[in-house]
Amino acid sequence: MVAATPKNGRDNPTDKRSAIEKTDEYTAGNIPLSGGDSLTNFAGLALFKADKMVGTLTNEECRVVSLLEGKNAPTCFLAVADPNVPEKSINVIIRLGRSPKKEMTLQDGRFTLNVDVMLEAEVTSIPSAINYEMTGYKEQLEEQISLVIQGEMVNMLQKTQPLGTDVVGFGYQARAMFRTLAEWRDIDWSDAYRDADIHIKVNTKIRRSALMWQSSPISK
Repeated sequence: MVAATPKNGRDNPTDKRSAIEKTDEYTAGNIPLSGGDSLTNFAGLALFKADKMVGTLTNEECRVVSLLEGKNAPTCFLAVADPNVPEKSINVIIRLGRSPKKEMTLQDGRFTLNVDVMLEAEVTSIPSAINYEMTGYKEQLEEQISLVIQGEMVNMLQKTQPLGTDVVGFGYQARAMFRTLAEWRDIDWSDAYRDADIHIKVNTKIRRSALMWQSSPISK
């Protein structure tokens, strides 16, 4: 999605709002602007069913679409609640460890899709100063990251499935299950996608701690 913000006078956007927060979600036209920012912005996706626009996805929802597609998936910034101090957040950078594994079956006219996603993560900051590099703590953080991303993926699917808009492109795999184009057209993938059972599993491995070598308590 693309948006151009109108000006009020010379070089002054009509809407001057607070600075962008990395953890907030935006679509084009709703990104907070400051006086010197570009008035044209790109963020989010428009959802179409045939030739009709039926909804939108935010920049954060686009992130999980890219991860599920596995094609040129970006390196992403993520803030997750500290597993042991929930009021604090841990900042990490995530990327795909490999392309998602997708297994699809068709039974009684209904598709079932199992998607296995593997992520690699780097820790960039731990405000609680808990040593998450240690065995036990590390697994807690990996599980927390997996739950957050898995939840975002499920929410995105719950938003697009009722609309019948296969934004990830699962239909390309479904199409390969049919011998002829006529058989594929008889399915009506838009309706089939709406009724499909899609199961997402995310596993995360922390490979490194970026510039952090080891967490240490602050001396008294």
